[in-house]
Amino acid sequence: MRERINALGGDVAVATPRDALELLLATQLPFPLYPAPRDTPWARADEQEPIFGISEFIAAHPAHAANDRAALLRDVQAHYYAPTEELRGQVEFRLQRFTPFLEGSDDYIEWAGGDDFDSAYLAEITGHATPEFLFIGFSEGYPNHHFVCVADAGELNPPVYSTDHEQYLSDITRRGSLREWLASFMTPAELLQRVNDALDRDNPPSV
Repeated sequence: MRERINALGGDVAVATPRDALELLLATQLPFPLYPAPRDTPWARADEQEPIFGISEFIAAHPAHAANDRAALLRDVQAHYYAPTEELRGQVEFRLQRFTPFLEGSDDYIEWAGGDDFDSAYLAEITGHATPEFLFIGFSEGYPNHHFVCVADAGELNPPVYSTDHEQYLSDITRRGSLREWLASFMTPAELLQRVNDALDRDNPPSV
């Protein structure tokens, strides 16, 4: 997983993490994470805009008008893989412990010991009725929160779940393993390949 984190523009401060908790706590991922397009019943992945608004950025870019593909790709990477508050469908990698069932914690006090949560539902989805959560990703769009259960983080590749702010932990979706979750985001190289392929389709070389 270190290789994937590095490819996404991140760094892991521990050489050989013992488990996912140590891996995540040692991870720095300063750049936005963009979900890769997936095939849908209405469009193939390569027919979709990989990041919201990127086609307008490319069309208005001087390097595009000058047909300077290399400069355009460099500027695409610099623009999209930099800290931003602009809404592009990105996920921000950010760690936050959430302990609504841990007696004495601030979250326990604020959330009345977890009384607002359905323990039977949590156990059905995550295998833990009163889990401690480690949120690992936040987004302005659906789903808003991505997390692992700390009890699972003793393994290196635990399940990752997501939930939305409107149905906070009352509607949870399993997103696959941590490895699969990281693989669901485009590395800069993968984004540039998608852009390059799209430009080739729009401007096929003359014979």
